[in-house]
Amino acid sequence: MLFILFVSAGFGQANTSLSNLSSPTAANQHLLPDANNKRNLGSASKSWRILYLDSAIYLKDSLFIHRRGTNNTFVGENAGKATASASSNTAVGYNALFNDGSGGYNAAMGSYALYSNTIGTQNSAFGHRALYSNTTGVYNLALGAYTLYNNLTGNYNIAAGANALYKHRKKITISL
Repeated sequence: MLFILFVSAGFGQANTSLSNLSSPTAANQHLLPDANNKRNLGSASKSWRILYLDSAIYLKDSLFIHRRGTNNTFVGENAGKATASASSNTAVGYNALFNDGSGGYNAAMGSYALYSNTIGTQNSAFGHRALYSNTTGVYNLALGAYTLYNNLTGNYNIAAGANALYKHRKKITISL
């Protein structure tokens, strides 16, 4: 039996430093901002295809995109910020559904839409400050800026058009 063993110091070790990667790609790099408080991820020609996150995205120290609670979607500075146990809400806009604690199945689109809502459910507010003061009212639909603005606890209201039912508080009304 013939065994031949070749040992050569001419073949280098494995590239453990990954020095074969070209800039800006490198191993073991942190993603913290540099000295100028900046760090780019990707570029116009080399973008990220999929990004997985567990919690939230902040822009300039303000909560911007998150999913607190269950099955919620919040997009906009401080949208849904106070949400704790709420479920199935969608809010888009600056401070939309800001104070929602446990209300569910609400849709708010526009800055300050459903801002004061705490436990109200199944409300839909579309427009700047639509259903702004609502706290516990349910099944309301507000379409337009300041619609149903002062509604606190009223239920089953429909208001369409800027300032429609602005001073309304409790009475069940339909206004078109």
